[in-house]
Amino acid sequence: MRPNLSKGESVVSVDEVVDDRQYRRSEFYQDFARCNGREHMMIGLVGDNDHTIMSFFREDRPFRFEERAALANLMPHIRRGLRLREKTFQEEQASRLVYAAFEALPGNILVVDADCNVLFANGTATETLSRKGLPISLSTLAAGGRTRLLLDRREGARLREIVQETSLGGGGGAVRFEYDAPQSDRAGQLAVIASPLLAGATEVAGAAPVLLLVNELTQPRAASPSIFSDLFGLSAAEGAVAAALLGGQTAEAVAKDRSVSLDTVRTQIRTVLRKTDAANLRDFERMGAVLGAFAR
Repeated sequence: MRPNLSKGESVVSVDEVVDDRQYRRSEFYQDFARCNGREHMMIGLVGDNDHTIMSFFREDRPFRFEERAALANLMPHIRRGLRLREKTFQEEQASRLVYAAFEALPGNILVVDADCNVLFANGTATETLSRKGLPISLSTLAAGGRTRLLLDRREGARLREIVQETSLGGGGGAVRFEYDAPQSDRAGQLAVIASPLLAGATEVAGAAPVLLLVNELTQPRAASPSIFSDLFGLSAAEGAVAAALLGGQTAEAVAKDRSVSLDTVRTQIRTVLRKTDAANLRDFERMGAVLGAFAR
């Protein structure tokens, strides 16, 4: 049973809107209210989109005006509380969807703050950066249990600078690390790309979180040369050169493998940079690392 509230009225006592004799003859009273001590009721309409109702019951006496006024004063606070709960739920759900998307990506994805404290690392990144011998690793600090991104060498200092600049509104950047790779016939290489998160990301200590993509250039998820042709209009030969460069090969090695002159390869490299609008090879490696990270 729901009484009709007048315009602007949020709380009502059933005694005021329903005749006492009719109420006691009703099925609600006979089947429920009488046997459960619901002789007198006070109902408050919260006023939200779900038309939420609050009900109070007692058996011995009607609700007084002061009690109805107190409930009416409480209604706006309850409404704000419900709205806050709904907003929190929506934000939490959106956050879970974002993390799920990061977790599903095949690349090494991390989110760090300006001081390289790790806010999120997907499973692929956690597994990759737990290997020994890499110039980048994850370390859990004893104090507070936070995870921090540990970097060594001169490139590590440069990456810290890029992360700090990006967190303060910069456009991001990329750094390439070289390290000894005993299982490979050439030096290992990691490309680390720093990018700002999308607008609206929650700020941490006054600075926005930074998205990091770590790609192994010596063990790339090789993008097919045809991808470069489709995306940038490269010829088959230029696409093959682009893929080889992203695999960590030098121009000399590419020329030898393809049985062409070094000048030819250098000309093709200049064409690749021009067609992809890359400023230099480092910039092209940054673009290629993204393609390689998402190649399955």
